Formats: sequence, C-alpha cells, structure tokens
Amino acid sequence: MKNNSNTTRTKKRNQKILIGLAVFVIISILLVASHEAEVQGVNLAQIGKPIGDFELLDLNGNPAKLSDYAGKTVLINAWATWCPPCRAEMPALEAFYQKHQNSDFVVLAVNAGEPQQLAADFINSYNYSFPVVLDPEAHTLLEMGVTGFPTSILVDGNGIVQYIHVGLFTENTLAQTITPFIQP
Repeated sequence: MKNNSNTTRTKKRNQKILIGLAVFVIISILLVASHEAEVQGVNLAQIGKPIGDFELLDLNGNPAKLSDYAGKTVLINAWATWCPPCRAEMPALEAFYQKHQNSDFVVLAVNAGEPQQLAADFINSYNYSFPVVLDPEAHTLLEMGVTGFPTSILVDGNGIVQYIHVGLFTENTLAQTITPFIQP
C-alpha cells in the first residue's frame, strides 16, 4: 500500500514539474517575441492603439517603411498568391485604391512568405498599382497579430489602428467600412 502511495506522489510531483517547465517555456517564448517586436517597432494590431513602424523590401528590392506613408490612411493587406480569397479580393482593392489614392489613401499589400519573383509575377500579371512589400518569413505580420489570410489592418495618418478585417474584402465592404476613414 505504501509503495502505491509513493508512486502516486512521484507521478503528481513529476506532473507539476512538467507543467512548471511548460509554463516557463511559454513565458520565455512570449518574452522573446515581445522583445523582437520592440526591436523592430511593430506592435500587435489593436483598434485605437499605434501599430508602430516596420521596414520591408518592395518588389524591386528597395526598403519601404510604413512611416513612409505618414499622414496617409493606410490599408495594410496581408496576402499570398496561394490564398484564393486573397487573389479574389485584389481587383476590389485595386479599384478602391485607384478611386481614393488622391485622398491620401494607400493600400500597402504585404506578401507573406513567398519569393520576390512569384509575388512580382502575380502583381504584374494583373497590373496592380498599389505598393507591395515582402515579408519573407511573415515575422512582421505575426507580430501584428495576423494569423489568417487575407487580413487587412486600417491605420490612420497618425499610425493608429482604426479597423481590422479578417477575410475577403468585396467592393461593397470596402466602401461601407473603409470610406468613412478616408479624408476627402
């Protein structure tokens, strides 16, 4: 009887140790991720909070920062060529961008994890004119909290998140939800 009691205590102690180690590992990972976000200046996208700044390369290999668009309303659109809803919403994004670009509005398409040539070929084949940057390992998007595609984050001219949309944008949805944030 005493042997069973010792075995049960040992199992419980081992479970507590494993749980403690798991919590330690999770907290360590979160601290490292938080530190990386601080270093890069990107924040988790939350309505009413600043998004911070990031720098990625555009399709021509030139550095582009979110702060390059300071004073403009920016729709950050996370996308990939393998994502059917991303591909389906691109014509609506292009039309909306064309209609509102003279109102200090820009669509900044952030490609997630694909080679430069693949993204460039896709964008060029449809003559999309909005700026596109590459997030080769999707680290920047993850730091913003993007976990699904497409995801769009609307940032005002002061860098404050105004709206977050997960899923496909249609022309009607863009008109109804984004237009009120754009200065005429």
